[in-house]
Amino acid sequence: MLLAYRGWMYEPPRSQSKLTLLWGLMVKLCSGQRPKLYSYQNSLPRMSVPSLSDTCKELLRSVKPVLDDEEYQKMEALAKDFERNLGPKLQFILKLKSWWAPNYHTDWWEKYVYCMGRLPLPNNSNYYVLS
Repeated sequence: MLLAYRGWMYEPPRSQSKLTLLWGLMVKLCSGQRPKLYSYQNSLPRMSVPSLSDTCKELLRSVKPVLDDEEYQKMEALAKDFERNLGPKLQFILKLKSWWAPNYHTDWWEKYVYCMGRLPLPNNSNYYVLS
């Protein structure tokens, strides 16, 4: 509950309320002298699994600028087919995984992006390089 407080984000800098100052003091007391990097990982809320329809809509929205009309129509048909046939089964598996894993995609990301990719990692899996 202590890490769920977000009131400090909406206050101007250098003029915090008494509640925010009390919250900061409590966090400092609970964290000890030097907290480890992942020491609060289990305290954070679980990541929610987005709905299948939202995921397909976001996919189509993200590929629309790079595809021409004909390719976009094919992608739209593939997304609708996926949403009706294979998608619900995979969505169910993903929801099951989210129940026992605090972050349902980290291990897959590490395995398939970092470990199985044959391309150089800094160029092809780190999106900070693009900026």
